[in-house]
Amino acid sequence: MPGEALVMVPVEASQLAALAAGDSLDGPLRGIAAGDDLAETFGVEPGEAAEAAALQLADVLGVTQVFGSGDRQVVVTQVAYEPVADEEGNGLVTVRNLRRSQVLAFFTGPADAEASRQGSGLGLDDAWASPAMQHMLANKSLGWHDLSELV
Repeated sequence: MPGEALVMVPVEASQLAALAAGDSLDGPLRGIAAGDDLAETFGVEPGEAAEAAALQLADVLGVTQVFGSGDRQVVVTQVAYEPVADEEGNGLVTVRNLRRSQVLAFFTGPADAEASRQGSGLGLDDAWASPAMQHMLANKSLGWHDLSELV
């Protein structure tokens, strides 16, 4: 069932540049919705705590599927999405189109080659559990940026 909520979408540097230029990103794009299912999975309250969990999981998703060994970028969006079957608990969703006007903020962080190596090709649960990914999440935080910095 389609929905609309706050969604964290990991993007490549070229995609972030395209959004900055006012272009749309045609999907499918994968992201993490900060909804009730994710809050329940992480044992947190809906709202800010679920959004923080969604950001971390989107970071993991990006390291395993998007960034490779490049810097990490996650955009915070208010966008329509479709849940991915069997991954609702992780908040995994598909976004068909993303416009700059739907981007509320974005986060960036340095690459982590070891997390990329360990997480490459793994599903979210297994990548999350890898020691290098946990080290990255604990020691290489993403920095928040206002949309005005998306230039």
